[in-house]
Amino acid sequence: ENMKILKILGYKFSTDEISYFFPKNNFFNKLKPQKEILIHPGCSRSQKFRRYPLEHWKSVVETLKRKKISFSILLGPQEVELAKFFLSVVKEPDSVLIIKDFDELFKVLASHEIVLHNDSGIGHLARALDCKKKIISIFGPANPNRTKPYGKNTVVLYPKIKLDCMPCVVPGGKWGCEEQNCLRSISPQEVINEIMIHL
Repeated sequence: ENMKILKILGYKFSTDEISYFFPKNNFFNKLKPQKEILIHPGCSRSQKFRRYPLEHWKSVVETLKRKKISFSILLGPQEVELAKFFLSVVKEPDSVLIIKDFDELFKVLASHEIVLHNDSGIGHLARALDCKKKIISIFGPANPNRTKPYGKNTVVLYPKIKLDCMPCVVPGGKWGCEEQNCLRSISPQEVINEIMIHL
């Protein structure tokens, strides 16, 4: 939306030309990916309605395990309550990462080829770190055209169904619900299909 203002003022550019926060030769870009996929299933506690349903994540993770695709689960201080759930699904403690600071977070982002995440700030940080990194963002309540991570290698999974309440993250909107019909309409198979395209 801010870019639209710049265009109205006469500036011409594409989102691919935008400079990112980190220089291209930063330390983190020199780290080689150790695993294929980094999954961030959380977001701040006050925004839980943005989270893809846990039963859907369970199906995605189990499919990745079955296909022998390497992955890690990323959790931050606002998401530690999810650790027990994902440990029970993954059954590999080393694959569930609880990150406490930005230095550690950037190293983890750099060590994975694909970042799969809910509508949260992680996608933006991954994009700022590496403009070529593949990012898959799952959106439901919010309008991805306003808040998605920008760049060529970003894919947004958004509900194909049309609900009167969508998007609800707008001034005067409902700002989430317990039913999460928008997010539930994005099947785990859709997520897997998108992952397979980029591997």
